[in-house]
Amino acid sequence: MGAYKKGIALAVVAGAIAWIPAAGASSAAPDQCVPVPAGVNNQSILGRDIPGIKDVKICVRADAALTGEPRIRHYEGCGDPCFAVVIRDLAVAFEARLGVTYTLGGQVHSEEPLGTTQRIEPLSGTHQCVYSHYDGYFDPCRDGVSTPADLEGLGRKTKVTLGWDKSFAFGESYVVGYEISRSTTGEEGSFTVVGSTSDLTFDDTSLRRATEYWYTVTAIDNHGNRSGSATPISVSTR
Repeated sequence: MGAYKKGIALAVVAGAIAWIPAAGASSAAPDQCVPVPAGVNNQSILGRDIPGIKDVKICVRADAALTGEPRIRHYEGCGDPCFAVVIRDLAVAFEARLGVTYTLGGQVHSEEPLGTTQRIEPLSGTHQCVYSHYDGYFDPCRDGVSTPADLEGLGRKTKVTLGWDKSFAFGESYVVGYEISRSTTGEEGSFTVVGSTSDLTFDDTSLRRATEYWYTVTAIDNHGNRSGSATPISVSTR
């Protein structure tokens, strides 16, 4: 389908991912840092170009030591690269401070924090996202399930074939299917569900000839979370 609208964006959000704190140090240990994935423009992370830097990492600092490691969650198709730093199985509330470290000339340097300090509340059994980097409209920290993009349709005599771009789910969730709704007017509130699929295409059959129909699509993840509705399109049969 169509290309995503591009644009580098950074977000620091405490929103749904995580790990288990324990009593301990007041600053981040090396194992609380996550290497920035290969291929990422370090200038987009640091805010400026620093020639010769190596081993760029995003670190999560807290008032208490954390027994697990933050990790990178990749998302295919929402930008290249597109990733989030996540923590899991949070046990107690703590203040999270995000920063960048890197090696330059053999020396390890610490950068100013990314964004502001975030208070992370206990959400055992869920996940919390503490940082996201993306190129496109889907923010892994902000959007639970991305809205299907670039919905298109082709009308035939009594059938409409729809297609759209893949949606993405946040954290360790995944999209399980898409719900298709149809209207004969395109007005808000006039759409009714006509089918569902796990594919990225859908055939709506047994339609009236020479008639205009309106369609929208919603993505659903494995926990039942729903995306927003795709921008409605009109398709006419012949």
